[in-house]
Amino acid sequence: LEALVSGRYHRVPLMIGVTVDDGLGKTELEWTIFNDVKSPAAYRALLERQFGSSKLADALAHFPAESEEQLDPALGRISNDLWYFMGSWLMADFLASSQDVYFYCVTEPSF
Repeated sequence: LEALVSGRYHRVPLMIGVTVDDGLGKTELEWTIFNDVKSPAAYRALLERQFGSSKLADALAHFPAESEEQLDPALGRISNDLWYFMGSWLMADFLASSQDVYFYCVTEPSF
């Protein structure tokens, strides 16, 4: 990070991205902030706390979970978006101002 912040690095074309299977899914969230989600009501409360009341409907539309069976997959999608997709996107965006950057997202499972 020091080289990036100081600007002292070789500017070569960069390919950066994610796959749909990156990460550990819900497990990573349990290590951080989402370990108390055991019901759809708790899930809704979590999304409201994290995204705010004004964005709750959008969050529920993007990460739906209306039953207990849907909780783990929904939390896994949130984890992948937070830890992998967003981090890669922000890094690509940061570097794109000074070099060619190519962002990819592989959507084929088990690639």
